Amino acid sequence: MPAQLSSPKREPGRVAFPRTVCPQRDFDAEQVKQLYEELCAQRFIRRPKPKVPSEQVQQPEENKWRRKYGKDVDRFLSPNGLEVLAGRSASANERVSFELTLKDALWFHTANGIPGSHVTIRAAASEVTDEDLEFAAALAAWHSKARNKMWVPVMYCKGHQLRKPARRRIGQVQVSGNYCQLDVRPTLPTDS
Repeated sequence: MPAQLSSPKREPGRVAFPRTVCPQRDFDAEQVKQLYEELCAQRFIRRPKPKVPSEQVQQPEENKWRRKYGKDVDRFLSPNGLEVLAGRSASANERVSFELTLKDALWFHTANGIPGSHVTIRAAASEVTDEDLEFAAALAAWHSKARNKMWVPVMYCKGHQLRKPARRRIGQVQVSGNYCQLDVRPTLPTDS
């Protein structure tokens, strides 16, 4: 038997060793187990990986929302427990603006043409307090080119006011209608 197993590249066809090694049809469970162990040891076959039931697989909380929102979207919790999302790239900004912003939610960006991330609060505008508003605006200021300034102007509007302009680059947004503006200090939350 070792002579047959030692040359695996001898013939690329089918392996017909069980009939030649054991011509009888009745295999003992111990013989099959021995043969299986020997084939695994010789690396003719691989042992299957043990399957863990999905209930037992515990994924960290961060991986769950990263899979939900994408790898370039940062997630924060506002002081009142609302989800605040910020894009970190042009494609993530596109996703935050047009897929993740609810129609009646608030959307934030630095004003006066300052490049920066698109930020949204994932709740209806009626549920958002002034504290949450300043929190999201400070995040938008922090994720911008004006991070090192003392005060940064941040504009915000509702999600239904966002439009994709014609002949645009990825991540560009046009706001239709009126919008509001806040001047905030750029800060990043310490415990989120």
